[in-house]
Amino acid sequence: MFCEGVRDGDWQWHVCEFGRVYNNLTGLKRSLRRHLRVNGEPLVSCDVRNSQPLLVGLLCLLACQRRNEGFPSFNSLDRLQLAQTVSKIEIDQHFLDSISLQAAGGRGGGNGDLQYDVVFDKSSLLHDVPDDLRRYVRLCEEGRLYDDLMIGSGEEIDRDAFKKRLFTQVFYGRNFVEGKLTKLFAERFPTVLGIIRAIKRPDYKRLSHHMLRVESAIVIGRAVRRCAEEGIWAATIHDSIVTTPEHAETVVGVMEQAFGSVGVRPTIKVTAFDEEA
Repeated sequence: MFCEGVRDGDWQWHVCEFGRVYNNLTGLKRSLRRHLRVNGEPLVSCDVRNSQPLLVGLLCLLACQRRNEGFPSFNSLDRLQLAQTVSKIEIDQHFLDSISLQAAGGRGGGNGDLQYDVVFDKSSLLHDVPDDLRRYVRLCEEGRLYDDLMIGSGEEIDRDAFKKRLFTQVFYGRNFVEGKLTKLFAERFPTVLGIIRAIKRPDYKRLSHHMLRVESAIVIGRAVRRCAEEGIWAATIHDSIVTTPEHAETVVGVMEQAFGSVGVRPTIKVTAFDEEA
C-alpha cells in the first residue's frame, strides 16, 4: 500500500493526537527506502541519536528546577537522601503541557517569530542538579547512553533488542516492571529513574505521550518549518528528518538549532538510505 502510494503520488498523512506524523515514509520498509528519489536524487536520513532519552533528560532538568524551596544542594546528598528528595518533586499535567508549548515556541500567544527564540538556557538548567543527571544528559547528547548501559549490563545482545528492553523496563513500561536493566539504571541514574516514575505514577502512558508532544514540537514545529521557509525538501520519520544529500549539512544545522533552543545539544547522524538496506 505504501509503495503504491509513493508511486502514484497518493501520500498518506496522519497526525496522531500527540503530534507525531505518520506518512508513506514512516510505514515503508527500510529495505525499500533505497529506491526512493526526489527529482532524481537519492535520500538521506538525519537522525538524532538517543533522541527520546535525551528529551527525558531535558524533562528531568526542568523538573529539578521545580523542587520545593529549602531543599539542600543535590550534590550534597547521599544516594538515599537523593531518592527521597526527588520523590518530593511534583510533576503535574500543567507542567508537562507548558513544556510542550515552550518547545513549540509558544509563550502565551505572542506575535513574534518564536521559532528562533531560545526557550531554555542550558547553563541555568544544569545549575545545582545531581551529578548522575548531568552524566545522563551528557551521554545522551554524545549518543552513547545505549552503549554505556550495554557495557554495564555485560550482556551480548543486539543493540535494537537492547533498546526495546530498556524502553520496556525503564522509560515507557509500568512502574512495577523490574528487571536487570531497571536495577542497573537505578544504580547509575537514580534521579532520572525517580522523576520518570513520578511522571508515570498516575498513568504509565503519560511519559510516552509527553515525549511525543515535545518531539513533534521540536522536529515539526521548529526544524521542518525552518526547512520549508528555506525551500529545502524535507520529510520526517518520527524524530529524524529525510532530505536530499545536498541539503543534509544544512538540515543538520537546523536540527541542532531546534534542539539547542530547548537547551540540549544532540549528536545527529546522517545516513544514506542505500546504506540502510
